[in-house]
Amino acid sequence: MEDLRGLNERRELERAKQALEAEVLQKDFLLKEVNHRIKNSLQIVSSILHLQSGHTENEEAIKALQNASPRVLAIAAVHERLYTGSDIRVVHLGPFLTALCSNIADALRPWAFSLRAPDWAALGSLAMGLAESRKPAGESGF
Repeated sequence: MEDLRGLNERRELERAKQALEAEVLQKDFLLKEVNHRIKNSLQIVSSILHLQSGHTENEEAIKALQNASPRVLAIAAVHERLYTGSDIRVVHLGPFLTALCSNIADALRPWAFSLRAPDWAALGSLAMGLAESRKPAGESGF
């Protein structure tokens, strides 16, 4: 009788484990799908801004639309970097900040500027802000 009870418990545990694994796979798929749709939506917004800039005659509006389009693409690139890594809880700051600075430079292309030696205090503040933005609402660690 004891062996039968143990066998039933093992079967029940195995079923529960399989159900949890299936749920994790489904949530992982849904998260990837949502992030993919966000990226596509940001691309569409950027394209619409670009197209609209070609259909307006107001120079100020044209400049504003042309400046907004690469900024939206920069947001899309940052989003992609944050959510396409193998572990979304970890952001490798070196490559992330390099890409972020490149995206910012592209978005600000009409103005000339250069980045020299890193301002470590500013990078530290940025890193802390990024870390805070990745936490669930109501959680704080700094």
